[in-house]
Amino acid sequence: MAGELVPQRNINRESEPTADNLPAPFKDAFGKLSETPPTEDPAFWPVRVLNELNYMIVNREDATPNTPNIWGVSAREVGERFAPFKEHIRNVKTAYEILAYPHCKSAGSREVIEGELAQDQHSNERSQVELNDGELAILSSLAAAKNLPFNPEKRVYHYDEVFHPSPDIEPPLNGAEFIKWLGEQRRAREQGNR
Repeated sequence: MAGELVPQRNINRESEPTADNLPAPFKDAFGKLSETPPTEDPAFWPVRVLNELNYMIVNREDATPNTPNIWGVSAREVGERFAPFKEHIRNVKTAYEILAYPHCKSAGSREVIEGELAQDQHSNERSQVELNDGELAILSSLAAAKNLPFNPEKRVYHYDEVFHPSPDIEPPLNGAEFIKWLGEQRRAREQGNR
């Protein structure tokens, strides 16, 4: 039935991913996040990929089997592979959004993060996310891939870090400023390759 809710599988503490036993799908997907497309906000790129991954999980039953997506496999296969880890992915994505927010260059990227957190807070009555060891290891990898400062001791990320950010963070760029910044980054990379 299309509208029927499917209960999430309960994951025992012993089977939760840790830094040493991350499932291969996580290693495959998150390992590719260091390569940001040239038109994307580098700090925001993992949010976009994790949103796409969540979409494939949620819509896996409706996806066309055997039709490769941009990852080279069918959306149904990706969704099925990651479905048991849906809550872990949500936790990592939420913590990453909070961590990356002040480092997003584009005002649009920050607005997406604000909107997603506000929706989650309203719909699910959450105001923070707490990470287990495996989730913390994944967040650490994402932060390293994007060269974001990361505190390995911090396990709880509060939504208020986005809703009431430090006045010291760099203001975001509007659309035109962001496009100009992307061009400057491209030119700097090209000059570095000479």
